[in-house]
Amino acid sequence: MYFAAKMNLLAANTQERMLYSMFAADEAVHFHWLCSYVPAALLTAEHPEPFLALLHDVLCQEGKDTLIYIVQVLLEGWGLQHYHALAHDCQEAGLTAIFKHIIRDEARHHASGLVLCRAQPLSAPQVSHMVELLQRLFFMVQVGPQTVVSIIEHVKGHLSLTQKTTIFAELECESDTAQKLEILQSCLGATPPAKPLLAALHERGTLRPYSALECARVSSGLC
Repeated sequence: MYFAAKMNLLAANTQERMLYSMFAADEAVHFHWLCSYVPAALLTAEHPEPFLALLHDVLCQEGKDTLIYIVQVLLEGWGLQHYHALAHDCQEAGLTAIFKHIIRDEARHHASGLVLCRAQPLSAPQVSHMVELLQRLFFMVQVGPQTVVSIIEHVKGHLSLTQKTTIFAELECESDTAQKLEILQSCLGATPPAKPLLAALHERGTLRPYSALECARVSSGLC
């Protein structure tokens, strides 16, 4: 909702303003639908998990062109895969129907982002800045399900490096992360600056999933 409101203000013309006004309405409806399935405490949490904190910083600080790439192209494209998985595995008919409706809306958001980014290609300095942002974002994916392991540790008490390594391995973190990184690369691959972006990320090792031990070291503050 914040993204749609900001993009409405940054719109270059009436058509873009109408587009993001419709997005805002979609996202408000999605939020309303999902609220009944989420504990109220999570909706008002003052300290969001790291990925959401990073996304908040991006939304507050970045300009229009960067937000189109990060939010509409990359995250909305990734989100489509996530909602498809949720809809497939959900055991509650009402929630399944909600996920399927969200998928239809998010597909439009993502597709319009691809159209806009092709019409407004990034400059060389913008590409360099995008690489820095993507490295931070991809790192959150590379290090595996850190939140899951932190919740386990909160419930069970302190976990050793060996115990954490075992948990990450049992969660199949490396193969799961590799799949997520493939999806993100695929989303970027549909944009004009795909080659320089992906080449820079590959050179920095940003597209490599972390092993269970590496994930455990990050969790233990050793990396």
